[in-house]
Amino acid sequence: MAGKPTAVGPPSDSAVLVLAEAICDAQLIIAESFEQDLPDAPRTLYKLRVILEDQAVIEALKEFGYTKD
Repeated sequence: MAGKPTAVGPPSDSAVLVLAEAICDAQLIIAESFEQDLPDAPRTLYKLRVILEDQAVIEALKEFGYTKD
C-alpha cells in the first residue's frame, strides 16, 4: 500500500463500505490487544495483515488509487 494515489474518479460506494468495515475491524483488533495483560503482538499483526490481504480490501484500495507497489 506504499504506492502513490492514482485514482481518476471517485471510488464506488461499495469500496467505501469495504474500507470502512476493514478500518472498524482493525480498530477492534487493536483495542482487544490493549485490553490484554500481556498483548500478543505477533498475533495482532497477523490479524491486521489478514484484513489488508483480503481481496475485497485490495480491490477497494485500488479504487482509491493505491497499489501494493
